[in-house]
Amino acid sequence: MRSFRFFPVLACMALAVLSGLPEANGTGKPVFFDSGEPVLPQEVRPFIEKAARPICLAKADLDGDGRQDFMLVLERGKARMSDPDIKERQRPLLILVRQQDGSLRLVNRNEDVVSCSTCGGVMGDPFTGIEAGLKTFTVSH
Repeated sequence: MRSFRFFPVLACMALAVLSGLPEANGTGKPVFFDSGEPVLPQEVRPFIEKAARPICLAKADLDGDGRQDFMLVLERGKARMSDPDIKERQRPLLILVRQQDGSLRLVNRNEDVVSCSTCGGVMGDPFTGIEAGLKTFTVSH
């Protein structure tokens, strides 16, 4: 089952390579991060919780104000490999909206919309990505 754990990471990396996206660039296409240290916009880093890592980021004007906002999916890891798999609230989705002063503010989060990494059973990780656009976003499983 471990071989499927990084499938969404690999899928998004392939999407980024095929679409020429070096980072979340406002097109709404997601950027996935591998297990290494991610290259995130500096302004997004304060929203990453302790004991979590970013796995997907999309940038778009989510609220229609003409400023670029972010959607960020985090993944909480087990403290020890021997701990049971995290089945609930493993992957919070954060919606970060740009304010008039240019700063980002967390306006919403959902702990349940992104499925856990083991929720697909033998089919592997069900999460395939997020896409964002003008006043819209999609979470794909």
